[in-house]
Amino acid sequence: MYDPGWGFGFAPNYLPVNKIIGVFTEIVKQNGTFLFNLSGVDVNRAKKGFVNFEEAVINNQITEWELSMILIHKEYFKRCIFHNGKVQFKKQLIWKAIMSK
Repeated sequence: MYDPGWGFGFAPNYLPVNKIIGVFTEIVKQNGTFLFNLSGVDVNRAKKGFVNFEEAVINNQITEWELSMILIHKEYFKRCIFHNGKVQFKKQLIWKAIMSK
């Protein structure tokens, strides 16, 4: 995601939120997988959700916003592998842990 087109050739004038949504869309379209590192992520904040992307940017919570999008869109969640940088978590345990908070 650090190249100018975020690995998908997105135009450089796309807003960051559109690039992130574009990545989600392309991963689903291409039957890909998201690798999501939960280390340091405020899961409770992600679960609460955001008014808009700018709220996440202002509060330096873009990763939490991404997780909130994954929780809202079940097709994203299905394509996610959650880990902490060392260990991959079982998806059903992640869902149960996040949704029980």
